[in-house]
Amino acid sequence: MEKDDNLLNYFAREQWENVQSHLSSNYSLTPSECSEVFARAMVALYDRIRWGGMRQQELSLSSMLADIVDNKVHEFLKRMRRDVPAGSNENAALSNASSNEHNAEIIELIRNSGSDGMKSLALRVTGIDVGSQVAAVEPNVILLPPPLPPQASEHMAQPVAKKRRRLVPILVAVSAVVLLSVVAIAFFAMLKRDIQKYQQDIEEKIASGDEICDSPYIYDWESDSINVAISNELDSLLAEVEAGKNVKTNIAKLDALWEESNANRNSNYAYFTPEIGYVLACAYKQDNNIKEAKITARKVMSIEPAGTEWGDKVRKLLEELKKIKEPQ
Repeated sequence: MEKDDNLLNYFAREQWENVQSHLSSNYSLTPSECSEVFARAMVALYDRIRWGGMRQQELSLSSMLADIVDNKVHEFLKRMRRDVPAGSNENAALSNASSNEHNAEIIELIRNSGSDGMKSLALRVTGIDVGSQVAAVEPNVILLPPPLPPQASEHMAQPVAKKRRRLVPILVAVSAVVLLSVVAIAFFAMLKRDIQKYQQDIEEKIASGDEICDSPYIYDWESDSINVAISNELDSLLAEVEAGKNVKTNIAKLDALWEESNANRNSNYAYFTPEIGYVLACAYKQDNNIKEAKITARKVMSIEPAGTEWGDKVRKLLEELKKIKEPQ
């Protein structure tokens, strides 16, 4: 028994000396930090042996421990939010630390020591008080607490609380929909009442013989100054065209008005499109451009039906143009 303890202690001391030298020189760890990493590595070595992570025919224990030490020091630096030093020499200094002479015996001793025994051994050979460091070293194997007895009341209360929290936004949405519906109904009711009142006023005026055009809801087109100005302008252009005055100039002006009235339906000239087209066709006739006169007249016919003022005029003009021979 004493021989076994001596063998295991010798292995641990030998590994500790190499681990401490490796960690302090390559990672700049303090002695206490080296001790913590070494203790974690020894416990991890036990776990690997316990779960069959190595066989006697494979690497030596020192090589296996070297790999574990480097993994544990990286975990330690990450937990402490420290960077791995540039150019750190991994486990080359550890991999040949000891021979395979007592591998089989040490493996068996480690397997029988348990994780707590390995932790105590590691802390003992590092010279750190075991009692003050056990709480600081986290074991690799996490022991779960025994299951608590079922508590029906709390278990039932949690789903109920979740359901209540989920119901709050639903109730808010439903309330908003109801409120909007009430506002919409009230608005349409007021609109319907105003329309009925307006219809009733018109019926009363018709029955009494009053002029409906006096109503503010009827638009008086002839009183619009812009429409009056455009109508006067087109009358003047038609008079000049029929008299054969400024034919070329008037064709250019009428062609621009014709393009604007067709391209932009929001233009002030859009309403006068048939009249503009008729005057332009007459101007082409005066200029002896019978082809363009016919094209323009047909375009006016496509938008202005027969039975209207400009529809009838442009159809009569087209009949006259058909009788005129186009110049070669």
